Parts: sequence; structure tokens; C-alpha cells
Amino acid sequence: MKMETVLVAPLHPLPTPANDDAMLRDTEAAALLGVKTKTLANWRCQGREDLPFYRVGGRAIRYRRGDVIAFRDRHRLTSTSDTGAAA
Repeated sequence: MKMETVLVAPLHPLPTPANDDAMLRDTEAAALLGVKTKTLANWRCQGREDLPFYRVGGRAIRYRRGDVIAFRDRHRLTSTSDTGAAA
């Protein structure tokens, strides 16, 4: 029996200068952050989080991939007692 090797690309490739400016739909940004699109909508409406977005054509919402990754990295904690505040 001959076995076949299949290469699978990562779901979200590592950021590079070439793809940091890629524009993501809310579903893609939500998947990258591990939240629901409704959560992103709440953050936009309430101005709670520092995640920039673009309104395109009056209704469509887009996020710059580099902004989403930077947001994710700013909210990285190292323990449950970590408040995220700089020392």
C-alpha cells in the first residue's frame, strides 16, 4: 500500500510585511481572535477595545490583519494573576 504525503497550510500564516495590510472581514478577524462576530460588533459599538476597523461602502466592516494581530499580542497574558499592565 502506497502512502501519500499531504501538506496543509496553516489556517492563519505568520504575519509578514506583505500580508499585514490585508483586509479581513469580521468573520475572519473573529476567527483569528477566537471570538464571535457579535463580540466584535459590541466592541465597535461600545468603543470598549482598541481594535481599529474600517467601514467600507457604508456598511461593510473590515479589519487590517496587522491591527488584529497587534491587538491579540497586546492582550497576551502569562498567568491568571497577570493584569496586562506594564510594570
